[in-house]
Amino acid sequence: MRGEPVPMLKRGETVRLTFAGRTVDAFVALASPNGRSLFLMFDAVVGGYVGGLPLLWDGAAFREPFPDGRSAYIEHRTWVH
Repeated sequence: MRGEPVPMLKRGETVRLTFAGRTVDAFVALASPNGRSLFLMFDAVVGGYVGGLPLLWDGAAFREPFPDGRSAYIEHRTWVH
């Protein structure tokens, strides 16, 4: 639904990223102050992206920063030591 609040992610947080049919562990390398743009880094090739993925919040989901960009599902990841 458009107009949903931006899920606030901060630089350094670990997340679980699902994009283009693949799920990987990632971390937030960059995050804008308003939370609308992110750059995630990971050790994989995901949807044609090698090691990193830029994402923009469109009011309903994080997506690639292109018209009709694919959406990504991001969940916070809790590491157990």
